[in-house]
Amino acid sequence: MHDKCILIDEYIAFCRNIFSELACISNTESHDFRQLITDCFQIDFENYEYVLDCFYLFQDTSEANKNYRKYGLNGPTIDSSVGERYLRFYGIMNSCYLQREGIICCYKKLGLPLQNEKSVTNANVFEFRNSFAAHSPDRKGRSFVLCRMSLEGDIVKGYSWNSGKKDEKIFKKQSILELLNEWDTVLLQNIKEVANHFINSMKNPKKLSYINVLYEKFRNDLNLLNSKFNNPDSTFITIVSSPI
Repeated sequence: MHDKCILIDEYIAFCRNIFSELACISNTESHDFRQLITDCFQIDFENYEYVLDCFYLFQDTSEANKNYRKYGLNGPTIDSSVGERYLRFYGIMNSCYLQREGIICCYKKLGLPLQNEKSVTNANVFEFRNSFAAHSPDRKGRSFVLCRMSLEGDIVKGYSWNSGKKDEKIFKKQSILELLNEWDTVLLQNIKEVANHFINSMKNPKKLSYINVLYEKFRNDLNLLNSKFNNPDSTFITIVSSPI
């Protein structure tokens, strides 16, 4: 599996483990869960619920990403039909879009400024998604036509000729895997930032003792993940997500 995919999954698992641990503390120590969330992250519980749903979304869409990397658009299929390739193409394009919306939502609900906003909102994959998998019939005064044969080679390629200007044509072509690799870089950086924010929010000597214990426990795990992020050729532990 692609190294970035592995690290994305590990950051997702890390954050979900924090959520799971807080839920366990609430159950075993009879603490009010809503107040526990507020104490840890300084956000309203309603905002936390949005953030939690974003991580479910990250986890699900990461599965789509990994499936594409393993099989591409061509398999496994029942009959190798172009229809199945279209479904996979629409799926992987919109999986990236859902991840983008999850990032934006997380930052908003956590009260964080979205760093490098253009890299998130204007990533190259969304240009191709919007032209060929979302708004093809009428996008900025144009319609776009996808070349179905290119999907056999995991290439998104197409054109637009109807701009209203004589002889003005637009052609677009890109490897889907390259689009995905570019986007994974952006996604990884932002999920890493959210994970670091969770731990920094918990760092406060005035907090309750059980939060400080939790902070120390997860700070060590996060340091390992961040070391792996900064040194991609190194090998560290793999964090497995706990159910919540």
